[in-house]
Order: sequence, then C-alpha cells, then structure tokens
Amino acid sequence: MPAPTPGLQSISDLTTTSRITSGDVPPPLVGATMTVVDDKLYLFGGRLIQTRQMINSLYILHLTDFQWENVSEIVNITPTRAVGDPGAEDEHEMGSPPSERYFHTANAYKNTIVFFGGMGPSGNAAEGQPQDLIVYDDIKILDLELLQWRHVRIPSSQHAPKPRYAHLSSVSGNKLVIIGGQDVSNQYVEEVSVLDLDSLQWVASMPFEKHCGSYRSIAVSPSGHESSVPVIGSELGDMASPTLSPTSPQEEHPVYVYSNFNFSDVKRELQVLTPPQFTSQDHSQSMSGNLLPPGLRFPTGAISGQHLLLSGTCLSPTQQTFSIWSLNLSSLVWTRIDTGTVFNTGSWNRGVLLENSNAYLVFGNRTRSLADDYQNRQTNFDHVSIVDLEAFGIYQHPPTTMTMTAQELGLSLLNDNSMADFEILTQDHHRIPVNSAVLAARWPYFGVLLREQEEQDAAQCKQDNTEYDPTLSPKRTLSLPEPNTVVLAFLQYLYTDHLVTAQQHHSQVLSQLLLLADMYGLDRLRDLATHALHQMLNMSTAAMVYETAALSQQTGLQIRSLKVMIAAKKMLQQQQLRLQQQHAMSHSIPVNAGYATSELNQQQQHHSADPSAGLYNGGYSQPTPHSPYINNSTAFDTVVNKDLILFVPRIEDQGANFGDIKLSEYTIGFEHEFKESTDVRVYRDLSGVSIGYCEYEERKEWHEYWIG
Repeated sequence: MPAPTPGLQSISDLTTTSRITSGDVPPPLVGATMTVVDDKLYLFGGRLIQTRQMINSLYILHLTDFQWENVSEIVNITPTRAVGDPGAEDEHEMGSPPSERYFHTANAYKNTIVFFGGMGPSGNAAEGQPQDLIVYDDIKILDLELLQWRHVRIPSSQHAPKPRYAHLSSVSGNKLVIIGGQDVSNQYVEEVSVLDLDSLQWVASMPFEKHCGSYRSIAVSPSGHESSVPVIGSELGDMASPTLSPTSPQEEHPVYVYSNFNFSDVKRELQVLTPPQFTSQDHSQSMSGNLLPPGLRFPTGAISGQHLLLSGTCLSPTQQTFSIWSLNLSSLVWTRIDTGTVFNTGSWNRGVLLENSNAYLVFGNRTRSLADDYQNRQTNFDHVSIVDLEAFGIYQHPPTTMTMTAQELGLSLLNDNSMADFEILTQDHHRIPVNSAVLAARWPYFGVLLREQEEQDAAQCKQDNTEYDPTLSPKRTLSLPEPNTVVLAFLQYLYTDHLVTAQQHHSQVLSQLLLLADMYGLDRLRDLATHALHQMLNMSTAAMVYETAALSQQTGLQIRSLKVMIAAKKMLQQQQLRLQQQHAMSHSIPVNAGYATSELNQQQQHHSADPSAGLYNGGYSQPTPHSPYINNSTAFDTVVNKDLILFVPRIEDQGANFGDIKLSEYTIGFEHEFKESTDVRVYRDLSGVSIGYCEYEERKEWHEYWIG
C-alpha cells in the first residue's frame, strides 16, 4: 500500500493509537494464551524462541497503565483447598501450576480462567537429551480472586475429549465447548466435546467433520456481558434494529466457528454450533461483502455487539500486514476495519477484544519484521495498538434492565400527579410534577441536593425549636435550564431507565440528553444516548452529532460522524463539478472554463495528465457523461447502512430493471474501476451527476456505481 502524501492523513488513522508496554515484558513466545478479565490480561505458557523451551509462566498486563507483571513466583505461595470444590485434588496437589505447554486454550468463567489441553514435554528424557512431546487432555483452573491454581479431577466419561493441541474452545453459558485441534501425530481431531463448568463433568460429545485448528480457525460466542444476541441471517443489517434477545451470564449462546484455508485461493467456512446440543449448521455460502477477508494465519476473534471480529496475519506476495475484519451477524456481510497506516510497519501478531471500552488490542513490536517473526510463529508483547471499534459502529449495545411492562408503569407514574411531591421548572416556564424519591434513586446529583435541603430545613426547625417533618414541607421546585421537551425526555429516562418514547429519539433531544449524561455523570444515559445517535447518524444529523460527541468526549461517535461530514462535503463538490461540466458542454465551452475555482481546474488538469491517478483519501476521475436518466428534480431518499451512506432515487414506481447489489428495497447495478490511495466511493446517476458516496474501508481503491 503506498504511503500517504506528506501533509495528508487518512481519517482512519484517528481510530488507532499505539504505545509501548512496560514492566516485566514477556519475551517473544509461540503458542501462549491471552485472556482478558476486567482490567487485566493474563498471559500463560508458550514456547521460547531461542531455546525452544516450553514454559508455564504467568504474566499479568494491567490494562490501566499497560504494565506487565510476572507473577509466576508468587501465584502459589499460599495453596489452600477451595471449599466445596467438586472434584478438588488431594491437599498436596493444590496450588502447583500446570506443566509447561503451548497451543493450549484458556477461557474466562466466573472469576476464573479454565485451561485445557496443549502440547508439552513428556519429562521422561535423560538429562541433555531432547524431550519427547505429548499432548494433554487435562483441565486446569486459575482462581483469579486468590490468584492460585486449582487442580481438578474430572470423572471419567464417554464424552471425555481426546488429548489434543492447537484446538479451539469457547464458553457458552456454563458450558466449555472444545472443538477440533490435532493429536500428537498432527492428525486433525474431528470432534466437539462439552464440559459443564459448574459440575466439572463432560456432558456431551459429537463428531465434527471439519479440520479446525488455531492455525486457520476461530471459535467465539457472546460473553455474559453481551446485552443481546443477533439472529444470524436476519438480513436486517444496520439499517434497522436487528432481532435480538436479552441475555444473562448463564444463558447459552451459539458458538461461531470460522475457518480459512488454501491461502493461495482462499476458502472460507462458517459453522454455527447451536445449544443445547451444539448441533452444527453451515452458513458458509451465506457470507458476502464487497471484499472478503484474505487468508489470515493464526487468526483470533471475538463477538462485539452484532459483529464477529476476525484478525490475523496476512501474508501474500503483495501484502504483509495485520488485518482486522468484522462480520455483521444479522446480514453476514464482511467489512474491513480500516485502521490507517499503523500496521503497515513493524510486526503485529495477536489481537484481543477489550469489551468494557469497545477497543481491540493488537500486540506486537513496531520495529521488527512481520515476515521474519511469522517464520518463527512468534508473538511480541513490547507494543500495543488500541483500535477504537466504536468509530466503525461496532460496540456493546446497552443492555435491557427492565421489562416493557415495568417501563410502561414508570411512564404511568410520571404522568400521575397524585404521586408527585416535587416540581421541575423548565427553561420555557413549564412545571412538571415529579416524585422526589424516584429522582433521588436514579439521579445522584438530585439526591445530593435533596439531602442538603432537608438538612437545612432540619437545622432551621432545630433553631426554631420545632419538630422537623419532611411530609409537611411545602412542595419544592428545581429549575433546569433546558426546554420542556428535553426535560420531559430526561424525566422519562429517570422513570424507565430506557429511551422508549418517540420524543426521546428526536435528534436534538438526544444530543441534549447526551450532554446531560456527561454533565451529571449518568453512565447508563450516556450509553443509551450514544447508541441512539449512532443509529440515526446520517448526512443531515452528522454536524450536530459531531459537536455533541466532541462536547461529551465520545471519541468513537465523533470520528464516525466526522466520516459522514467529510463524505457530505465531497458529494457536494462532486455535484458542483458535474453541473459545471454539463453546463460547459451544453454551451460548447472548453471544460476548463466551466470550473468555479482554480482548485477544480487543477484537479481536472491532474486527471487529464494521468487518467489512472487518484487523490489520496477521496480522489476521483472524470468518466464520460452518459445520457440523462435522472434529472435534478428527482426526489431522493437517504439510506444509511453503518458507514454506507447513499442517496437513492425513489424509483419504485418507475418499473426500472435493477440488478447485482441489493440495498434495502433498492437494487443498484454497478460498474467499477480501481484507483489507488483513496477510500471514498462515489455514486452517480447515468448522466454523471453525483448522487451519493460512502466511506470505503475494504482497501485503498474506489468504485463507481450507476443507477440503471
């Protein structure tokens, strides 16, 4: 990929930052596991590069300051038997770490990390002789509260898995699902095994006739922190609210198994294992996208909101980089996460999701060679890049905290004046009766004010030698410097803990609600308002959303709205240019004379001299005008699909024949040509007039789409 022109920067560079890690930085390793729990990342095991020795060291990365800590020497200082542990080993075995291994798996569950399998030395070789390798089928558990290893004995079962390494695993509800992998002879293990993490018993197993392993595959499932589960293939995408179901930490979710192989001509498979039996469904042929992921080696993945995240090393004759993609689980459409230039240099090796902040962490070394490190299969931990996923519309949706019935009761209570003992005075002099107990419970700032006032009243009564009775106090009033529409929407949130009314979803009201959330430190309202503004982001609201996001420090929303604003500006420039050209041609005037500015004139000369050139971050060429098909009076609808923003003519009554790409109820045929160093698509009608464009994240090239 060519470097950007000096002085110019892609907006994608705003989405990713890099920093150095400090402390006890682990050496480069092969086959270690990385598991994020709350604000810590746990790194275990692996094989050293130079000595090829396997280790069982445990490192913790504190994600607040990105400082590593080697806890291998202290993790087992005070071994004690876990009370009530169903299957605890003998006392003398408690607290010892697992044996050295690599290509095992590690999954978080209830403040523990559960390890399974892997490959390690047998320990039977004579001193100085090379060790034979064995594969494991054991379960090891790290108690994160005690920071202590808890070894367990699993009862024998017909469902017990075969020993394996380089396998996949995922937690669904209280089940650990083990998938695929290879045995000691490097033959693929074609089975799925299920462990009940509460009873510590293998409860199910089934054949799985796929070659799945850590070199080519990922297995992911929504965590207990997810607020909703998308219904795969619902085809609603981001244009409408997808079909969702509320979740709980113990609810079992599907496990998504994605594999890519035959890297010279990449084959992609998507299997969905559906609980409770974890039967497999093949969705490989349903995946689509303007571009599909290349072959990614040693991929990692996660579920965030409605999206499956996929990342890994991309090696080809023309490209050596770390690549991140997202699959919308409602529409099964792939999109590349364009992180700018950060991964163009250095060796970036492994990605993990940081759920609490909607960030994707990628570990590596900024100065090393990716190709050289891949030859050793090594992962580096010296640097970390932080990708803001919210800037791409990928984030945890706010969870549902109460039923619809409870929300309706809350609105009814707000409208019941007989329950009010307080008034809110709005900027436009409306008085809204409220219940002070409800506001104090949901709005901490109001609770503080109320207590201060009650303390003042009590002190005054004491001074007057009278008994204080809050029920006899006159109805108090709090003045809020906001219009009635905003105050009422704010009160509706306080009474329901949700944004449920049409009034609350007006763009201007949402912006004010986000500012109020930032002002009063209401995290729940901030998440709800930010989510709603993401959903309604389009060209008409982008400027307002950008300003609101900047004032409330919502960086992801700010960057995403900035993309739309830049796209809007470019569309207007394209429209103006086309109209100038059409006007010049209709009067038989040389094209250069039709330009309104010297800048446009320079752009025309540039493209005339080099028809294949493109402007960085938004260039275009000048296609030959076509016969008019849509005139300037045609009405347009705006269609928004995540970063895809189009102006589509209302042609449903014209009986036109459309084909190739389906978007909402409209279908767009297309022609395309490739240009380097630009990430904007321009949509035009057949007369050549620009009618829309979108940010293009798949690669630095552009397409022209034509209605008709």
